[in-house]
Amino acid sequence: MEALVTGLILLRGLATLVLLVGLVVFALLGIRLLLREPTSREFRVFRFLAWTAIVQVVLELLLGLFGLRNNWLHLTYGVLTAALLHFVGGLEAPDGWFRRSLNRPPEKVGPYLFWASFIALLLSLRFLATR
Repeated sequence: MEALVTGLILLRGLATLVLLVGLVVFALLGIRLLLREPTSREFRVFRFLAWTAIVQVVLELLLGLFGLRNNWLHLTYGVLTAALLHFVGGLEAPDGWFRRSLNRPPEKVGPYLFWASFIALLLSLRFLATR
């Protein structure tokens, strides 16, 4: 049981590190997305970050079940980060799941990716600060 908890803590730490470094790099390199559309590679990286945030939240929930986390405000920031990244990642043209569900999808999604990565970075930092 102790090995499982230790493994979950290590996985959560790895997911947190990957997410923070990825968001910092994406936000810095993504400034140009304010002026142009993202490439398919940039969308793949963005969706990877979204799934990393989702895994991070699931790991936090599992640690909460073992009694190691009791701050639900902390978890709320993680859920907001994961939801923001997941929904904006669904704006990929023309096949994005979220884009297809909109009546009038946006013509340019580059700024959405930049601002979502920037806000997700701020939310992730708040997620870490409320532990």
